[in-house]
Amino acid sequence: MQKAFFNSPIGMLEIWDDEIGICSIDWVKSSVYGPNDEIFKKHDAGLIGFVRATDDKGRDLRLSDLRKNLALCTDELSAYFRGELESFSVKLSQNGTQFQKSVWSALLDTPYGEVVTYGELARAIGRPHASRAVGSANGKNKIPIIVPCHRVVASGGLGGYSGAGGVATKAWLLNFERENLAKLGK
Repeated sequence: MQKAFFNSPIGMLEIWDDEIGICSIDWVKSSVYGPNDEIFKKHDAGLIGFVRATDDKGRDLRLSDLRKNLALCTDELSAYFRGELESFSVKLSQNGTQFQKSVWSALLDTPYGEVVTYGELARAIGRPHASRAVGSANGKNKIPIIVPCHRVVASGGLGGYSGAGGVATKAWLLNFERENLAKLGK
């Protein structure tokens, strides 16, 4: 296992890569930004990017020692937060039930800057009465942003978000993507 720390407009991210692929992205708890923090309000590309990496024993690694997939992940996250990348190509390593994996796979088909409801996602995977189970699977997604669980909303509003910062982070990500699409004239 290797992990990289990545500074983003929504907080410091800890990215784990096993030998199969990216298996977890989580927020470093002491660096979670809130909607009133300047970095959260205004996207600053100068503050985005790779910070450091360690192996599973906590020993520091140079950027050149990272597995290709983990290095690619930090590059792609940088491009995403600069508004230059709409979908990711990194390999993923997702552990979960078959149902959860079907939800996460369907999430990857949700276009950048668009949203689907829990019910629409349930219908897309052939389980039209499983909206709540879809929400539960969404909450168990260990690879947010790349597997875009922030793009799933409730029929009457945003719904929840289990990432750090909760619904404020979800709203920021959705607005960020919509603004980038508008800049590109899409």
